[in-house]
Amino acid sequence: IIFQCCDGGYCRTYDLNTGALIADFPLGSNVSTNHAGGVNFGLEFPDGSEYPALYVSGDLTTKDCYVEKVTPNRSELIQTIHFDLDNNSSFNGAQVVIDKDRKRLIYQQRESTSISDVDNKFHIYEFAIPALDDSEVILTSSDVLCEYVLTHYSPYYQGACIHNGQFLQTHGYAVDKTGVKVGLLFFNMDITDNRDLITRIKFDGLIDYEPQGVTVYNNRLIMSFVNSTYYEIQFKG
Repeated sequence: IIFQCCDGGYCRTYDLNTGALIADFPLGSNVSTNHAGGVNFGLEFPDGSEYPALYVSGDLTTKDCYVEKVTPNRSELIQTIHFDLDNNSSFNGAQVVIDKDRKRLIYQQRESTSISDVDNKFHIYEFAIPALDDSEVILTSSDVLCEYVLTHYSPYYQGACIHNGQFLQTHGYAVDKTGVKVGLLFFNMDITDNRDLITRIKFDGLIDYEPQGVTVYNNRLIMSFVNSTYYEIQFKG
């Protein structure tokens, strides 16, 4: 089952095999400022749930991350994670990505207010994933395990995921410094390699829609786009 979250704090579920819509419902974090641009399943299962906790981020005002207990038909807000960092008032973006292998919560912000600024920078802060015991969590600068800046920025970024030690970041629908309009970035998360951009996929002329999300499931790379379609990306060679 695919869980797709939408602007304003809504969720749609689909059958992965047939593409059929299962349900369309509001999240527990159904507020107008919740862009829901970043969505990842975590590691911990809420009490009585067959699905791990779902981390929904991208609130345009509070910069909070909302943790939801989900079924294919409904959702309940069980935790809100607030970020009280030294740069939180000036930086923007506020996306959360879960690194399951290293059991880290990755908090991503952009330095400049303008999301279309090709000279912008991605700032990353890593935290331990908070337990689900508390309904309200505040993460401060003293909780940061490490912080760094990624080596490339692309405008109009949306959802991201981490797989096999690589940070996969969607972007489009504006050209970056290299002239790419729609694509997927792959960063190395290994600290010894300085989180370098190691490769990218360019979709210009192939899928000319803004990417919204990316995930890897059973070694299948699946991306969603703004025209409500899903694509499975297969590599040649």
